[in-house]
Amino acid sequence: MRDHAANAKRLAKVSLDANRRLLACVPIEPDAQGQPCLVKLAQDGRRAMRLKGDAQTNLLTRALADDPHFGPYMSIPGKDNGFDIEGLAVDGRRLLLGLRGPVLRGCSALIEIEVEAANGYLKLVPLDARGTLLRKHFLQLDGLGVRDLHFSGDDLYVLAGPTMVLNGDIRVFKWPNAKAVLRTNQEAARFESVLTESVVVPHGRGVNRAEALCDLPAELAGGMSRWLVLYDAPGPDRRDGEHAVFGDLLRRD
Repeated sequence: MRDHAANAKRLAKVSLDANRRLLACVPIEPDAQGQPCLVKLAQDGRRAMRLKGDAQTNLLTRALADDPHFGPYMSIPGKDNGFDIEGLAVDGRRLLLGLRGPVLRGCSALIEIEVEAANGYLKLVPLDARGTLLRKHFLQLDGLGVRDLHFSGDDLYVLAGPTMVLNGDIRVFKWPNAKAVLRTNQEAARFESVLTESVVVPHGRGVNRAEALCDLPAELAGGMSRWLVLYDAPGPDRRDGEHAVFGDLLRRD
């Protein structure tokens, strides 16, 4: 058992994992058995690439280093309300990065960037003629942070839960016509006030924390519109043997 001094020293120790400073794309194509497989180079020319950088920094972290909202949080552990990306939605070359943290005065945030391939890497592309590399969208999610993002048509759905490792509400919010807003917006920072709450997702104490949300193909959902929700730390009620876990199917309105 550690004494008080040893525990206090552990709390002061912060380390950076290289895989937490990575933004990449990886092609998927069928293998010989027809199953989807991750590959470095696909037959149609698509290749695996990452945002140019190293284990400590990349083009995005450098752009954020002096940001007045997120710069001060870059060195704080992600699960302690530090900078923590936990959602990704794609619209062409535009990416929306959902932040689990920081939550600023109750507001969660999405970072909008655009990327393109260059010399075997991904690079940031200006969003407008002024050279803007990122835009910020602040969302009122009742103090919750982003866990996942998913476009359905022009609407964006946001899976939100506690920023820290807590037992608490997990909900799905809807941002109507989000793609239309993103195409016309020229503001560097916007406060999006049109979100609606769609559904409350079940959670447990120390288990069953929803982490992923996506449309389930109609052929797998009996021809109906359904969401598939998957959970981190699945409890005994969501396990079937050693290698199988259960998610939830939600009706999509």
